[in-house]
Amino acid sequence: MEEQVKVKGEKIKKIKHFFATHENIRQLVLFTLFSLICFAIEYISFTILQLCLKSYNEPLDWFLFHYTQSGGGKGAFVAFLVSNILAQAATFVLNRKKTFKATNNVVISGIMFAIVIIAIIILNTYLGGVIGSAASQSMIKSGASAETAEVVSGYAGKLVGSVVAWVLSFLGNKFLVMRNWGGKKKKADSEELSCRETVEGSEVTIAQEQAAGCNVACECAADEAPEGSFSVVLKSVGENKPAVIEALRSVIGEAIADVREFIDGIPSVIAKGVNRSDADGIAGALAAVGAETEIV
Repeated sequence: MEEQVKVKGEKIKKIKHFFATHENIRQLVLFTLFSLICFAIEYISFTILQLCLKSYNEPLDWFLFHYTQSGGGKGAFVAFLVSNILAQAATFVLNRKKTFKATNNVVISGIMFAIVIIAIIILNTYLGGVIGSAASQSMIKSGASAETAEVVSGYAGKLVGSVVAWVLSFLGNKFLVMRNWGGKKKKADSEELSCRETVEGSEVTIAQEQAAGCNVACECAADEAPEGSFSVVLKSVGENKPAVIEALRSVIGEAIADVREFIDGIPSVIAKGVNRSDADGIAGALAAVGAETEIV
């Protein structure tokens, strides 16, 4: 039981590290999950509104919007419009902090979001009318009843519109609405200042905050350290011991018996007096096969 918990913990750790080091994938996955919630809000509200406004099926021909009577008319237009607004509002609230970790001005972000969403809602509502009317006419010609054609065509238009809205919403949020303009520069300046204060105010220990291949250290402290003063410590083998043994043999050139001694004696120093780039290379090679190391 304890072993199963340990294995599960290692898997969770790997998954967390993967998403921590693949920001675009993390954003896409979270955005998709939250979009499913928003889709549920959209479809539930659309269904309720469509049922409530079923009698308001007069044809609508205004601006870009064309809703025939068989496609639901004015009632379908209102159902499309309101359900889109509710879904996009939920998208903004859920994704701002959780998915994109936005720190930009919320008012400016909200204005940009409104512009993007208005464009999406107009396109979505337009597609709903075009696709819904076309689907309805096609079904009626095929012998379906007008009532069935109205319901099915409404959801057909809504489905296409939802997919288009998801794609445009993700791109718009990532590259425009939630983008922290100048954030990289501010972060770099902040890290540099913090690092300098550490170097000037106290003794610096260069350590690796590593998870399967990531060596995180204060760059200015690394610059202060003399070449050939680093050691690599093996802290954990992970789940794939044979692969770690082969990786160790490859990077430090020891026999299998010596390599196994390193593993049995964890935590063990596997390289001493190496420069930073060599230490990073050894740590990276071992991290690639699931081992955990530390550079000191």
